[in-house]
Amino acid sequence: MQHFQSILIVIGILAIAGVLIHGFLLNRKNKQALKAEQQAQLDELAAQAREEEAEQEPVQANPKMSKLNRDYDSVAFSTNVDDQHDESDAFHFNVQQKEKPTAEPVVVSTFDDLPIQEHIDMVDALDDDPAIEVETEKTASVPEETDLFIFNVVAKNGGQLGGHELLQFFLTSGFRFGDMNIFHRHEHSDGTGEVLFSIANMMAPGTFDLEYMEQFNSPGISFFFTAPNKNISVNKSFDMMLRAVEQVAEEFDCEVLNDKREKFTTEQFIEYRTRLEKYA
Repeated sequence: MQHFQSILIVIGILAIAGVLIHGFLLNRKNKQALKAEQQAQLDELAAQAREEEAEQEPVQANPKMSKLNRDYDSVAFSTNVDDQHDESDAFHFNVQQKEKPTAEPVVVSTFDDLPIQEHIDMVDALDDDPAIEVETEKTASVPEETDLFIFNVVAKNGGQLGGHELLQFFLTSGFRFGDMNIFHRHEHSDGTGEVLFSIANMMAPGTFDLEYMEQFNSPGISFFFTAPNKNISVNKSFDMMLRAVEQVAEEFDCEVLNDKREKFTTEQFIEYRTRLEKYA
């Protein structure tokens, strides 16, 4: 009888182990299927975005001053700042400055500055040691100025922007998830070409997590790009970024703030355009 009980115990343990293993494998299979389905949806949205962009005609440039006034009027700039967002949780941009070489002045002594006897001594020394080398230039590294252009788009009345809705907008507008775990707008909607501008989460650490976008929410997002950049047209990048800012502000009922998350004034907008002229 005791032997029979031992056999039943062993069979019970094996049965429990089998159920656990089967549950683990089934859960893993379901996760893989869900991930494949989400990827298929993303690919389908990206294909739709490319088709829509192909149907759009290029926008013709207008005179600068009339364009400046029209751009400013079309943006839903904020009239106040929501104090409910804790500034300590906000994401702050920190751009690393590039270094470029610059020449140090070199003091050169000529024979005409020396007395005759020193002329003779120097010539003798050069004849005795022809291997003497003269250093003519010395380089040092100094930081190259980097200019950052930022628009913060913030939900009104302390609201939150949902990750699912943001992801749909990003993909249909030609943005691609990439470096630094943020979204970028490239020259082409399929994600090729130079990066024109980018979108970061307005709250620290400033990144997005694709795997958890359904649960993601944030009080706002930050549009930005840096200059100078010889690989792109800074005016084109700014215009495209401004249109995207307008679209988000309209679609999600948001306010547009400056880099300090304060009211974006007419003077600041004109100052942005003036700064851009240096890099055009």
